[in-house]
Amino acid sequence: MTEPKKPAARKRKPAAPKEPKPKAQARKKPVAQRSVVVGSLWCIVAAVVGVVVGVFVAGGVKINPEPKPSDVLSQAYDADRVTQIAVLKELAEQPFDGATDEGRLKAGEWFNKQRFRTIDSDFGGYTDAVAEAIGKNAEAEFAAELEGGNP
Repeated sequence: MTEPKKPAARKRKPAAPKEPKPKAQARKKPVAQRSVVVGSLWCIVAAVVGVVVGVFVAGGVKINPEPKPSDVLSQAYDADRVTQIAVLKELAEQPFDGATDEGRLKAGEWFNKQRFRTIDSDFGGYTDAVAEAIGKNAEAEFAAELEGGNP
């Protein structure tokens, strides 16, 4: 017996040619350059952190809200200012009539007597410093020091 013939195999159509895959695009920044940038940033961050920690460990930055001590003349002016303000407040409590000439005259006399009542204590430190400068023949140096220059 003869075997039945197999149907002839169909011819295949050849597959359409494949389009070539596009080549991988080159990176805009090479990997080596990227690691240099990241490494540099880490170094900068580490330096900043090191400075902050160093300042903290050293006790921080001292901020003194107090003004620098002033010279003796400034201290005398400050004391005199306090005295003059106190005298003005006392003058406001006096019964003088500022609308009349007699009232203004009495108020002026009272004010002139009162405003110099503490001048010895207000300017005592300055007067002592001047006496010391005279004793050392250093008046010019003392004046330069008061002006803010170096004696």
